[in-house]
Amino acid sequence: MQKDLWLKEMHAIIDKRIAQYRQDITAAEESRNTATKSSAGDKHETARALMQNELENLENQLSATLSLKNNLSRIPVSANQESIAFGSLIKTDQGLFFISVSLGKISLGNHSCYALSPMAPLANRLIGHTIGDSVRFREKTYAILEIQ
Repeated sequence: MQKDLWLKEMHAIIDKRIAQYRQDITAAEESRNTATKSSAGDKHETARALMQNELENLENQLSATLSLKNNLSRIPVSANQESIAFGSLIKTDQGLFFISVSLGKISLGNHSCYALSPMAPLANRLIGHTIGDSVRFREKTYAILEIQ
């Protein structure tokens, strides 16, 4: 259970998403800007409006992903925590969970970890508990074995 390796992997995932959104935004801007006016008139304006909507959607996704990166960068690598809080890497008998940003299941080598937002229902149930506690959530019991 190495918190620094999981953080590095999470940063790489987010950086990849940011790069892809920026590339998609550039392509959408070029497509919108190079659309030539045809004799169809209304069809052209509708197509430009759709391209503009797509561009705005991509920009919103980029903004949300940059916010995830900012939140992730606030997590200290070496802080020892007695109870689960934002930034905790938790080993349970049901697997690894990282209370950080919502990325879902991530893999590193042969291991998997679930990156959960503190607002996620399971994360919300785990927060505040300590090693040795058990948390019941949706018909499952999670025994807390380690906290990093």
